[in-house]
Amino acid sequence: MSRSARHAGPYALGTFHADREFAGLVVGSRVHPIDEIAGLRVPSVRDLLEHWDAVRPEMAAMADRDSPDAGLNLDSLSVLPPVQPRQIFQSGANYRTHVMDLAVADRKPGDDRSDEEVRAEIGRLQDERAANGEPYVFTGVVSAMCGAYDDVVLPTGTSKNDFELELAAVWQGHERGVVTRDEVHQRLEELERLLWRRVMGRLRKVTPEASVYVGFAVSEQPAQELA
Repeated sequence: MSRSARHAGPYALGTFHADREFAGLVVGSRVHPIDEIAGLRVPSVRDLLEHWDAVRPEMAAMADRDSPDAGLNLDSLSVLPPVQPRQIFQSGANYRTHVMDLAVADRKPGDDRSDEEVRAEIGRLQDERAANGEPYVFTGVVSAMCGAYDDVVLPTGTSKNDFELELAAVWQGHERGVVTRDEVHQRLEELERLLWRRVMGRLRKVTPEASVYVGFAVSEQPAQELA
């Protein structure tokens, strides 16, 4: 399988492994290890993001110097998760529709309410908690992260697993000034359509009963504070 990167800009970033793990600048099918940049020695992708203003000019210059013989062939490398998080926090508020579906599917014997009644009740409880209660937050397991081409290992003894696709998109601003809220929502709608077209067809070839929940949360906080 060819792994030539179809990135939107002049380059992309990733984490790879050959004889060692390293952050790499990707240009097409070539990967350039980033061993020293803007005073950082052997940085991770997370280090690069945390020092973005300092490293961005040097990475752009590195991409400009790219040649067919430079760097490493992407197909020869193990592709690891691009960023290794320190912690993973998940909010139940992001799974509203999912929680309703689970309540309908797992209702107790003798519960003769209609599906619509169950959904309405669960929705009311979630709205009440969002308005007056404490947010429902749970942690994810950092060790569960895997690369784009790795097998996803399902827990032993399970028969039906939920598949969720989550996407984070950060816009800091551009040459016309700050990105407006309307522009953000327009781009999110485009991303949602893209997810449905490209993901659902492939996922259902693997598991015909798959369900995908698509939702976006918009925050006006700086990306650095959200990390």
